[in-house]
Amino acid sequence: MSDPVTALLQLAAEVVGFKDWLGGRLAELRDDQWVSQTRLGAEQISAWTAAYERALDRTGRLLVDIGRLNLEERQVQISQRSAEMLAQAVMAAMATCHLSDRLDLRAAIADELRQAAALESRPSGGSR
Repeated sequence: MSDPVTALLQLAAEVVGFKDWLGGRLAELRDDQWVSQTRLGAEQISAWTAAYERALDRTGRLLVDIGRLNLEERQVQISQRSAEMLAQAVMAAMATCHLSDRLDLRAAIADELRQAAALESRPSGGSR
């Protein structure tokens, strides 16, 4: 794993998705399916309810941890640094090819890099 920040944010998205899926399954239960009787006559909540409660708890803890670590801001900073390094490399390549005085090329490249950085900094890593 080369980027633990992205991996943790992806895990959070998966955990939230699983919690939402469980919530959907729970909403489909009939009233008599929420609680069952054990062999000894004691009531117990359904496995769906227990799983959903655990998912709520774990989702909450993970999101609090991510908030404490300020991971989304760190991911934006990493993306910005990567974009800056890429921009420097492109400008150096343009200078090597004697194209650094082409302001139209520089503006077009800068615009494309800004657009790519904006897409990369979205939490979902969106696509164009």
